[in-house]
Amino acid sequence: MDSLNDLIMMAASLLDGRFDIGQFLEWKKMAVVTLAGLLGPFHYYTLNFKRMAEASRIGVLAGEGMLMAAKEQLSSKTGKDKIPEVSS
Repeated sequence: MDSLNDLIMMAASLLDGRFDIGQFLEWKKMAVVTLAGLLGPFHYYTLNFKRMAEASRIGVLAGEGMLMAAKEQLSSKTGKDKIPEVSS
């Protein structure tokens, strides 16, 4: 499972349908855990994801953008398209 890709797809799903607060909260929790595991709890993307991903369509778009940026940073560091998985 490519966790960042899954989270990005979940964000798209939240944006495509009716906004569901329960799905949003689960997505945000999983994203924070994943970002902290991949980048560390004090990394720019981890901290700003928590701040920017609010319970609104704009917040989901902002969070999705942070996840895409984190994915890009990690893929450029590893020199691969595959992002390492986080054990939960």
